[in-house]
Amino acid sequence: MSDHNYILAYSVQNQAMADHIASLLGQSGVLFEHVTDVSTNGRLWESLKEQQKLAFVLISDNFLKSTECLTGSIPNFQELLNFNLIQPIIIDGQYPIAGANQVETVPTVFQRVGQVINYMNFWQDQYRPEDKVS
Repeated sequence: MSDHNYILAYSVQNQAMADHIASLLGQSGVLFEHVTDVSTNGRLWESLKEQQKLAFVLISDNFLKSTECLTGSIPNFQELLNFNLIQPIIIDGQYPIAGANQVETVPTVFQRVGQVINYMNFWQDQYRPEDKVS
């Protein structure tokens, strides 16, 4: 059996929160293999499917705005969900503050249609920058 009971998957921008969770649960003997958008070279979801272990996925504002985290997410998320191999955990996003050794916390919210539209608009702007007004 592997030394790691579970997988903890997340945007590398949420490393501090992932380490905190792993540290707390590690005190009870729960061990995680860390999988990030960076460590998998944008193959986060394929990596989770290949490992066939329960994965706790930290969904944050960072995660929802990361091409590497969302590439292939819908079909793979559904498949992992069908086999009870995924447990999403919603956490706040963390963004470094320029010129300071601090981060800004950004709530991750998508319970209402208006909040989901914010993420849709973000991706629309990413893929249609010619529509932006200078």
